[in-house]
Amino acid sequence: MLLLLLGAGDVAVKGQAAVLLTVLLALVLLGGATALIRASGWSWRRAVCVVSGAMTLAALITFLVLPGWYVKANNRPSVTTSLDGLPNPGLPGTHVFRYFTYGSGTDRQRSEFASGVTLRSRTVDGARLIDGWNGAPGWARTRYWGFDPKMLPLNGRVWMPEGDGPFPVTLIMHGNHDIEDSSDKGYAWLGEHFAPHGVVAVSVDENFLNSGFSDLLASVNGGLDKENDARGWMLLEHLRQLREWSKAKDNVFAGKLDLDRVVLIGHSLGGEAVAEAALFNRLPAFPNDARQIFDFGFGIQGLIAIAPVDGQYHPRGTKTWIEDVSYLIIHGFLDGDVQSFMGTSQFARVTFPECVNCFKSSIYMLGANHGQFNTSWGRADHSMPGRFFLNLEPIMDAELQRGATKPLFTAFLLTTLFGREEYRSVFEAIPRSAPWTAQSVELVTDVRTGDERVIADFEEDADLQTATLAAARIESQGLSRWSEAEVKIKWEPLDSAAVRLGWQPHKDAQAPS
Repeated sequence: MLLLLLGAGDVAVKGQAAVLLTVLLALVLLGGATALIRASGWSWRRAVCVVSGAMTLAALITFLVLPGWYVKANNRPSVTTSLDGLPNPGLPGTHVFRYFTYGSGTDRQRSEFASGVTLRSRTVDGARLIDGWNGAPGWARTRYWGFDPKMLPLNGRVWMPEGDGPFPVTLIMHGNHDIEDSSDKGYAWLGEHFAPHGVVAVSVDENFLNSGFSDLLASVNGGLDKENDARGWMLLEHLRQLREWSKAKDNVFAGKLDLDRVVLIGHSLGGEAVAEAALFNRLPAFPNDARQIFDFGFGIQGLIAIAPVDGQYHPRGTKTWIEDVSYLIIHGFLDGDVQSFMGTSQFARVTFPECVNCFKSSIYMLGANHGQFNTSWGRADHSMPGRFFLNLEPIMDAELQRGATKPLFTAFLLTTLFGREEYRSVFEAIPRSAPWTAQSVELVTDVRTGDERVIADFEEDADLQTATLAAARIESQGLSRWSEAEVKIKWEPLDSAAVRLGWQPHKDAQAPS
């Protein structure tokens, strides 16, 4: 029985020790308590032990027989890729670059944002955008960091090309993780790759908005609540600080930054935050409180979302819509954290009413997980003790996952920031294998462009015969089913509608059309 549960032959299940230990504990509870009841009689305590052991054993058996535990290692055949001699953007660039940090200069937890900063930044007041920094958890959070929501620091790690600027800018935003383990350092692999290609890359620190043990001090729903609006707003405040420095004489950023060419990159919660930043960038004030004035207006040309969540923040009760900004989303098939491809909902809400050169691309990477896009997060997408029960065998190597991502991200930057339209073809005709990788990495992709003319996307109204194109009509014959409905993903709606068609496959039936 145990051999069957734990897997045999070529099927590998990680966490076997934890599974075995739990099974043994359940058997001890179930068998020992049952024996005591038979020998000494019934009692509530013994009955609870019997029920607990039985339920634990039943739950383990149920989970182990569900699809997903017995996933074999990735041994798929190699798939070749050809892009007609287009230079590989995943290779190192030619610019020499320097690395430094900016920050408050007083950070209690990290020297790189304290005595190690090259520039001291100002603080910002985010009290109107942050809920939950109060009570016992808020007190503990303030004690740990040394500041409250009215004094949020602007901390960043910078990779900047040497030479004459101005250079385009990309900000990289982490997601939620243990507050004691700084997530911003986990994107050095991107900064060190982008800077040689002529892009100023900044990994933004917002670890003080992440989860921590202090959140457990609340009795109910402790800790920060739906703070992604604050995360997005902080990105724009970083850009504002960079703009001030770029205009100052004798500053390391003087003449180096082109803030009309900006791409925002976000991972997990940060993947939704970049969408909020793009929304706020064009608004005069915070939708939830007009006293919070927005006057940003940066040239955000594109967004990259890595395994994002969606719908944590709802401006005026709806999800965030993005217009006339190119959008790239990538998600791992073996993501153990954001287990539904939630970003496809945001992908559906990106539109191009005026930008014919904009595009959006969705990439589902088979074999990739959630954490390996950040070098600090690792291979297991759960914290203790859940990670003991994860099957890590099918997950691809971390270097391969990041190596397959580099050329895709860089091609997006070259297209949106440098106008290198030849690299747009990477997304418009992307093969089912990641381009420029030595080992096959399979992809499932979708792409939409601003110059497409949509005839019917089934979004406009409840009339089945109307179409998106005003002059068009939809008619049918020979159908047994014809309706429109919102598409659902694992956890929630896709925020996009589709047509449902059915017909009878009989020889004498009218041909459906």
